[in-house]
Amino acid sequence: MTLLSIVQTTLREIPGAEVPSTVAENTNETAVLSLALVNRTMLELARRYDWDQLTIRYTITTVASQEEYSLPSDWERFISGTWWDGTNIWKMEGPATAEQWERLKVWTSSTTVRRWFRLFQGASATPRKIYIFPTPAASSESLTMEYISNQPVLSAASAGKEKFTVDTDTCLLDEDIVSLGFKWRFLQSKGLPHSEEFRDFEMALNRLKGDAGGQILAFGPSSDNERGFATEEGNYTL
Repeated sequence: MTLLSIVQTTLREIPGAEVPSTVAENTNETAVLSLALVNRTMLELARRYDWDQLTIRYTITTVASQEEYSLPSDWERFISGTWWDGTNIWKMEGPATAEQWERLKVWTSSTTVRRWFRLFQGASATPRKIYIFPTPAASSESLTMEYISNQPVLSAASAGKEKFTVDTDTCLLDEDIVSLGFKWRFLQSKGLPHSEEFRDFEMALNRLKGDAGGQILAFGPSSDNERGFATEEGNYTL
């Protein structure tokens, strides 16, 4: 569904609600409010759940002696437990806390430690980046992870967007849940009863989360070793 169809379909369900003929470029009060509330709903949904539609696999190709790497341009957050050093077949540790990172950085021997990562600001004029420890000694090694994109909207040309800006934009998320979220917010903004609509929204979201559940793949015992020594997975020469 497009932005226009989501707004019009939802408002037709509310007795007495005005149904605008356009939304994104309309200065009508209902249209302006509707655009803001639909975008607020999309933002909340994107942050509350790791949607398959927003999940992207990302690969960093290391450069020798380089410890910092750029985040994906549409990065919202990383999915926990998905960081892997594909070259050495090690699960990476992180994101490291400030205490863990400083402890790692003062070690004199880094060849026996599993790789860690941390996100923080580099130089003051640069955006936040991914930092890798130990600093890669070789080029062309692959570090992979999955992340959630911050672009739940598609333009008519199929370009990702952070929010609706034109009536022909479509959403990647479940349209019924977007509509339910918009509906209770619209009623709330007008001072109208909305508890039932809010309950319907939460129930639909929880049901979708349950339907998306899958088997957890276990490749081996996880390491709780704070110091990050690799002992379970990896390539070893005896």
